[in-house]
Amino acid sequence: MNHLICMALMSFFLSRSASAIITPFSDDVKGWTEFFKLIDTNGKGFITHTDLKRFFEKSEYAGQFDESARKKITSLVGKHSGKLNRNTFIKYMEDKSKQTSTLKAIKDAFPEQSSVLGRDLNKKFKSNGGTGNIFYPDKYYKLQEAAERIDESRNNKTDE
Repeated sequence: MNHLICMALMSFFLSRSASAIITPFSDDVKGWTEFFKLIDTNGKGFITHTDLKRFFEKSEYAGQFDESARKKITSLVGKHSGKLNRNTFIKYMEDKSKQTSTLKAIKDAFPEQSSVLGRDLNKKFKSNGGTGNIFYPDKYYKLQEAAERIDESRNNKTDE
């Protein structure tokens, strides 16, 4: 179980870093479930602000979270009326990991650039079996914005 927790924590911390490489692995859901249990210590099936406070004050893993990460997870709980359920938590963490992978792919395709012209993004990601023309050709996109558009486009295709 500890290796699953470590993988989930590592994936979470890497997802906060724009230059991180996330490689999906089959134990993702198990790892996020174990991580969720570290916070939801009484097994009620959701995380509250009280759970987070206890986790950040007492867990041996709490030191791994900087202030930014603490604010993000606290905000996520708040966005769900103070009760973040397990499935929503896991989906959020998986989505963040995917987004970081997309950002890494864009950075690899356009090294040392902070923004990229839409036509170049369309060309690069369409030729790789990607999402097609989802960018305005004459507009520049920041790399994070481009990653979010690509992921959103992919999510919309899988929902259809």
